[in-house]
Amino acid sequence: GDFDLDGDVDVSDLGILAGNYGNTSGTLMVFEGDADFDGNVDVSDLGILAGHYGTNVGLSASSAVVPEPATMAMLVLGALALLIRRRRN
Repeated sequence: GDFDLDGDVDVSDLGILAGNYGNTSGTLMVFEGDADFDGNVDVSDLGILAGHYGTNVGLSASSAVVPEPATMAMLVLGALALLIRRRRN
């Protein structure tokens, strides 16, 4: 989920995923939002990002940052907006 490779999973990573959401051909790079390396950017990649949102790369699970409920709610709302936007296009 760290698409910008800055060491954490945050809103900038969500922006990268959002910018590439729906790409279905040749997206094999993590910095394009393809977290599962299946060649497309979809809800599966969003799930991976959401599962790691607020964590820092290299930290143990016991010291990882846990996002606030409001942050997770904003992430979910953003994901829903992306899905709705894609379906209208």
